[in-house]
Amino acid sequence: MRAQILADAQRFDLQDMAIDRWQGHQLAMELQEEGITVVAMGQGIQSMAGPTKEIHRRLLLGKLHHGGNPCLRWQADGLAVKQDPAGNLKPDKSESQVKVDGMVALIMALDRAVRHEEGAVWEAV
Repeated sequence: MRAQILADAQRFDLQDMAIDRWQGHQLAMELQEEGITVVAMGQGIQSMAGPTKEIHRRLLLGKLHHGGNPCLRWQADGLAVKQDPAGNLKPDKSESQVKVDGMVALIMALDRAVRHEEGAVWEAV
């Protein structure tokens, strides 16, 4: 995984990347040693609500394109979400019908991309 991330960083304009703050510590340290800026991101409502809402918004507008990737489509179809009393959403791996790691990664990547858009901020959750 490390080698692919480094190759992709050379190929694309990688500004930074999000990594699960609990599961990705070792990989984060290795990537930082290679010059990649790594941002820890929690998997709870507070961190995931804004980008999950944005994924949903972009899907409804037809503004999210994944090139017909069958694995991502399968994960999206099986994704379950958890909602808090305020209506905020986050992926719920325990209730999803399939592995949804690709969707979680997409949500985390969108979080980083939106934060680099000029003046972008997430709505308060």
